[in-house]
Amino acid sequence: MQSFGTLPDGREARLYTLRQPSGFTAEITDFGGAVVRLLVPDRTGRLADVALGFDTVTPYVKDSPFFGALIGRVGNRVAGGQFTLDGQTYPLATNNAPGGIPCHLHGGKLGFDKVLWSAAPALREAQPALRLRYTSPDGDEGYPGTLSVEVTYSLTADQGLRIDYTATTDRATPVNLTPPRLFQPRRRRPRRRPRPRSHAARPPLHPGHSRPDSHG
Repeated sequence: MQSFGTLPDGREARLYTLRQPSGFTAEITDFGGAVVRLLVPDRTGRLADVALGFDTVTPYVKDSPFFGALIGRVGNRVAGGQFTLDGQTYPLATNNAPGGIPCHLHGGKLGFDKVLWSAAPALREAQPALRLRYTSPDGDEGYPGTLSVEVTYSLTADQGLRIDYTATTDRATPVNLTPPRLFQPRRRRPRRRPRPRSHAARPPLHPGHSRPDSHG
């Protein structure tokens, strides 16, 4: 663990390193739970960083387009910056306006990518891991209910990076946590414009239930 810089409110962000003997390494900051570096060996054993990231926390606060960060409460856009649940309409913070239409994007103005998570090193299946926790209060960015989130990054025996999510709430609320978009693989062909993808809506999370997800 090492310092990753100071936030505008004076708190310190930290950088945690998960490493295997092969050199496979993930560096993760507790600010936004962002994967800062991912060092992966090629077929000859030479390491290369395949993650999009910055060297200090400052650009993550001011300029980062969600590089490597945890996204929530809801990934993607909420059209019009509001939703209706159980007959009640909830206005959300708007931070995006494609075509001049205000939208709520990736959790709003202060989404999960812009908060300081509680972090603790751990082990998962004898591999290095990092456990992150954050509690989003009732009314956060307009969402109902207190949402408690736990995310665990862990290395795998086959040189992979696994991400496990768990979320619980005390009121019905939309939850769509998404993994970080972080890779910059080397390409032999010119880059093509990515095709737009549709995202299926997920049912709201209800009190007393948890929603585990795994990505790896």
